[in-house]
Amino acid sequence: SEYPPDTPTEKFRFIARNRILAGLSKGLLVVSGAKKSGTFTTAEFSDDLSRPVFAFPYSLNDFSGEGCNKLIKEFAYLTETPEDVLSYYNKTSKKEEKESLSEEEKLILKILESGETHIDVLCEKTNKKSYEIVPVLSMLEIKKLIVKTGGNKYSRL
Repeated sequence: SEYPPDTPTEKFRFIARNRILAGLSKGLLVVSGAKKSGTFTTAEFSDDLSRPVFAFPYSLNDFSGEGCNKLIKEFAYLTETPEDVLSYYNKTSKKEEKESLSEEEKLILKILESGETHIDVLCEKTNKKSYEIVPVLSMLEIKKLIVKTGGNKYSRL
């Protein structure tokens, strides 16, 4: 917010906050909203800033989705699944990424399901040397499926 921390919450300040959110984001997904709402205002800010706006379609009689339908008519991308948004950014879903993983990568991800794990434990459970497993860990980091948490420990994202 552009207001100091102790500033009281008041309805008119939400518009300024929404403008900042639109400016900081790469895009906006609208899941519900009336025709006249803060959601609609934020979508307009996003559109003015050339940020893509995605919206779920609603039944014509559903008041909570009138804003979404209006956005779709005017400038938003009709969005039915997460893949609709991911495809806009040329990304794939975690499910699709998982299907394209090597057997070693799948094994490491399975091991990391139990939580943060030291590289020595990963080596022991995969029956590999550290110099063999580091490239696999690096690829998983590049794919944004794991993160190195410090002290030669890794965790799933």
